[in-house]
Amino acid sequence: MTDVSEESGSSKTGALGPRDGGLPLLKILLVDDDRINRILLHAILKREGYEVFQADDGQQAVKIFDEKKPDLVLMDLMMPVMDGYEATRIIKSRTVDRFVPVIFLTAVTDDKALAKCVTVGGDDFLVKPYNRVVLKAKIDAMVRIRQLYDTMKHQRDEIQYHQDRLRHEHEVAQRVFQKIVPQGSLDTENIKYMLSPASLFNGDLLLATRTPSGSMYVLLGDFTGHGLPAAIGAIPVAEVFYGMANKGFSIAAIVAETNRKLRAILPTEVFFAASFMEVSIDGDSIQVWNGGIPDVIIYGADGTIKERVASQSVPLGVVSNAFLNNEPRRLTVETDDRIYAYSDGLIEVDNPSGEMLGHEGFEALFIKNTDPDQMFESILPAVVEYSAGAEQADDMTIVEIRCAKMGEVTSLPEAFGYSGLRPPLPWKASLEFDALAMRHVDPIPLLMYVITEIQGLDGYREPLYTVLAELYNNALEHGLLELNSKLKNTGEGFLQYYSERQARLSQLEKGKVCFQFEHTPLGEGGRLTIRIQDSGEGFDYENFFSNLNENLASHGRGIELVRSICESVIFSGTGNDVVVEFVWSPKQDS
Repeated sequence: MTDVSEESGSSKTGALGPRDGGLPLLKILLVDDDRINRILLHAILKREGYEVFQADDGQQAVKIFDEKKPDLVLMDLMMPVMDGYEATRIIKSRTVDRFVPVIFLTAVTDDKALAKCVTVGGDDFLVKPYNRVVLKAKIDAMVRIRQLYDTMKHQRDEIQYHQDRLRHEHEVAQRVFQKIVPQGSLDTENIKYMLSPASLFNGDLLLATRTPSGSMYVLLGDFTGHGLPAAIGAIPVAEVFYGMANKGFSIAAIVAETNRKLRAILPTEVFFAASFMEVSIDGDSIQVWNGGIPDVIIYGADGTIKERVASQSVPLGVVSNAFLNNEPRRLTVETDDRIYAYSDGLIEVDNPSGEMLGHEGFEALFIKNTDPDQMFESILPAVVEYSAGAEQADDMTIVEIRCAKMGEVTSLPEAFGYSGLRPPLPWKASLEFDALAMRHVDPIPLLMYVITEIQGLDGYREPLYTVLAELYNNALEHGLLELNSKLKNTGEGFLQYYSERQARLSQLEKGKVCFQFEHTPLGEGGRLTIRIQDSGEGFDYENFFSNLNENLASHGRGIELVRSICESVIFSGTGNDVVVEFVWSPKQDS
């Protein structure tokens, strides 16, 4: 067996540069059991300035390869102990993270033998007898490929580093984002939802909260595109939604403010398609505003589609409020009716033939399902089956809201706003709204902000909102607008009542409503006296229903509801002057 020798190259310029240039020489492993061939090749390689290691069989070649880590291998095919095929297979298995070219030395020209060389990992062939020019050209070609591989590997590693860093930053940002944009009251028994982002960040937005009146607000929105750029807009939207909903602002007001905010901060190419929904405290009516979202579906407890609420406006952030239709659509519903709202990513999935699911295909899922209780759970598997498991291309979000009685406010909730660090404050305030103001401003959120900022009263938002809203609506609707509540006895009349309310309010030319507040400390609690006067004809408050449990109509419970909350309720004159006393005491509630 021929001994392995290590030879230095000459002073000529090698493939990786001259020896005296400070660059490493190209290291070549020469493997051949024929001593004469090795001597000939060694001489050729030495003249070209390469550093050469020799082996006379495959097993020895693998050992030297592990020790010396050459840059290129010249491998004979037929050798004792271990042939070139097996030696190349082993060498290639140990260089998965770097490219080491293997050029086979062979006198074989058989196609099957040459194909086998490629199969085991060979990169080129050198047919005997050897030609110095051809050998040099093949080595130079392999060196160029190796350099290109190293460059690509470096770029890949650099890209991977930046991807890992970006992924880490996104994960940190996502955790912060989830705290900044909480989902609110989504995890309640009458809501089911699915959020499936196409990337780490979700361009779809789903929020829910209870209002001071006890109703539930739900927002489903879809920003242009997906990922982090789309998700950034969720922060100001959530701030407006929660801030205004918690103060009792209407859907129309929240839509207008959201549009104003987004139009001021978003670039022109980004907008926000959204649907704002409200379920009343009694669960018998809903309001839906749809701007650019697919039809909101009202799915009956009987398993049929009862209504579709189509988009009535351009998405938010596109036009100014002067050109925006922000009035929601009001609908009557029945217990266990369900509202379905979803982003367009759910209906824009394609099947293997390239056909989009679309609105008709999506609604067919509702027709196919006969069990409303299982409707939500059947949607996502059906969409995945339609797309044959294809990769998700867009964010997909869907929410199901079951219409149910939220519960009437009949007792004071626990006072969580009172800290006990400061005594309750004595204060007085009065505000007067004329016809022009009431046509453009809902005074209740403003009044709620004023009174709940006082020490201790923040924990009583729901009962205070109920008191103010019921008394103000009596003053406005019956005193000034002269509406008849009996219209609400039927679903059609209910819608007619609010349509008439909006029409009369928009034409109101005279009249006023005055609010007076006085808060008196009582130990650690206090008494809030509220007086509301209107300039209208009043209403027959004495003939309103007096029993909340027995009154099954959709009207006539407001006064008794106020009486159940307040210590005293006193009407004067024709009902256009009312004084109530709201007493609170943290000790009493603890």
